Amino acid sequence: MRSPILSIVIANYNYGRFLETAIRSVVDQDGFDRCELIVVDGGSTDNSVEVIKKYADKISWWVSEKDKGQSDAFNKGFAHARGRYLTWLNADDILLSGTLLAIVDTMEANPEEEWFAGATAYFADDGAIKTATVPLGNVVPRLLGVPAWMRVSGPSSFFSRELLAKAGGFDVGLRYVMDIDLWMRFTNLGAKLKVIDRYLWGFRLHEESKTSSSLTTGSINEKFAKERAEIRRRNGVGGRNEEIQIFCKRLCAVLTFGYLRRYLFKKSHPMVQV
Repeated sequence: MRSPILSIVIANYNYGRFLETAIRSVVDQDGFDRCELIVVDGGSTDNSVEVIKKYADKISWWVSEKDKGQSDAFNKGFAHARGRYLTWLNADDILLSGTLLAIVDTMEANPEEEWFAGATAYFADDGAIKTATVPLGNVVPRLLGVPAWMRVSGPSSFFSRELLAKAGGFDVGLRYVMDIDLWMRFTNLGAKLKVIDRYLWGFRLHEESKTSSSLTTGSINEKFAKERAEIRRRNGVGGRNEEIQIFCKRLCAVLTFGYLRRYLFKKSHPMVQV
């Protein structure tokens, strides 16, 4: 059996009501034959294990045991991954229709690349798309000096196992911004980012989500703010230079018709498709 090109880790804790949708958004897609799925459950007390067992024949490895949180679950799952490239999916989110075929085709056509990312759609429990990130493209952001970590739209990022190892994996002390911290460390390592010009990830907005309120209202809780300040400090982010980079990012969105493309996407995709 040949090794998969992409390993996908789903981290879950008591999200059994969402978990089947997340799993099916992976295993039912064209291109899954070139991927593997790993599920790391943090010792759920709901129906999560039943859902996992239902799809056990599609899952390369799974476990249900107490862990130290989401970052720990990611590290544990990636330690069992066999793919050259890695990504994760939160148990309450989905991969959008066509994502796997698009990403594995791009990976196989660009074997020299170590980091890929696409755009993210944010949807409500009924499947209605509420908002979406702005796609920026590749050439213009690089010319304007927009750092790679600013160009990753939400959590829709795919990276090589070598790059993750160089970055040292996920910081298990982080609960809210472990993804942004990782993108910053990738950028500081000089990793090149290749943006895939399509929406790949569906982020579910719901009351129990750690980050939904910050995304929908712009307000963040104290713990989130503290973590964000800490990763910015230790990754050397801030000051006048960042203000210029943010301006350049917004300029990119105009020059590459990113705002228009987001509008057209939302008009043509009122509901998520798994």
